[in-house]
Amino acid sequence: MRQPSTHITASSGGNSTQTTTNSTSPTTTRTTTPPQFLLAFTDCYEASVHLKSEYAPGIYALRVPINSSTKAMVRVFCDEDGWTVFQSRGQFGNALEYFYKGWKDYEDGFGEPGREHWLGLSTLTTLTRSREYKLRWGEE
Repeated sequence: MRQPSTHITASSGGNSTQTTTNSTSPTTTRTTTPPQFLLAFTDCYEASVHLKSEYAPGIYALRVPINSSTKAMVRVFCDEDGWTVFQSRGQFGNALEYFYKGWKDYEDGFGEPGREHWLGLSTLTTLTRSREYKLRWGEE
């Protein structure tokens, strides 16, 4: 039985009229170092605004504040509209029970951004603490 693909995303900017899209296609492999690994952003929307025409969906590094003086680097999947994907489920070869995890896994996060993953409650909390975000949910 085919498991539905789900992406749950968050964004600090962008258009307030949102169309939910879902893509399970793999990201393009690049032979040079893509700009998303040379710079770190606070969220995917900032990456899409900063990189403009060079922006493409894929894995980006985000600076997530741990406290007032420390920031951690977190790898996330950014979709085509500048949304930060914090959960993705789909046809990636994992068992249907892949998301049957304990509390610590959901706190810390698991999986691989761009494939089946959960970003983690700790990261979500620190990421969304700095300002208001919108939530978009899509299912295929």
